[in-house]
Amino acid sequence: MASSMNLTPEQNQLLRSRLEALLTSMDQDEKIKPRPARKKAKTDQGDGFKYGRAIPRARHYYQEDNVIYLQSALKLKESTEQALNEMKEQKIRKETIRQLKKQCNEFVKDYGGLITLTATLASLVSSAKDVLEALKILD
Repeated sequence: MASSMNLTPEQNQLLRSRLEALLTSMDQDEKIKPRPARKKAKTDQGDGFKYGRAIPRARHYYQEDNVIYLQSALKLKESTEQALNEMKEQKIRKETIRQLKKQCNEFVKDYGGLITLTATLASLVSSAKDVLEALKILD
């Protein structure tokens, strides 16, 4: 460093002697003291903050808020689980309804003629009963 500053040998010797004297005079146990922290404000503006940091008085409110947040998170979790269970039940119901519809359609395909035959027979029987009742009334 001294060579980069282009010092004469006398200046270099003087600088070296001053540095050695400074190092020897310095107490090795002496620690460098930190810079004192910035003083806090005497009062806050009512929002619980001083220089952007929360004061201990405001921690109480934060703890209450955290409890409220945790409770709401638990309620949200329970409600989502309940909604998921309901959706699963609805899905199962829909699947059973689909299966029943498929079975009914297969039954109609297999026995469709028989079903129409029984329906026409039932209508004929009911009309025959009506005719018999009409005949009884006429007698």
